[in-house]
Amino acid sequence: MKRFGIRKTLAPDHPRRQSHLLGDDWEAFEWYEDERDRDAALKEMQREHLYSRRGDVPRLVLERVDR
Repeated sequence: MKRFGIRKTLAPDHPRRQSHLLGDDWEAFEWYEDERDRDAALKEMQREHLYSRRGDVPRLVLERVDR
């Protein structure tokens, strides 16, 4: 079983928090075999991506989780 994960939730001001879209309680998880892989994936998710517009910031709240 993979023990190290990343929990994704929507930022408080995210437009998809509306009840007819994803809602306030939406969350998703990605799980990894070890902390090193998880931390590398988290760093990648937090960076400005190649096709982002200048000034765009990630709209997901990302946090490390263990089980």
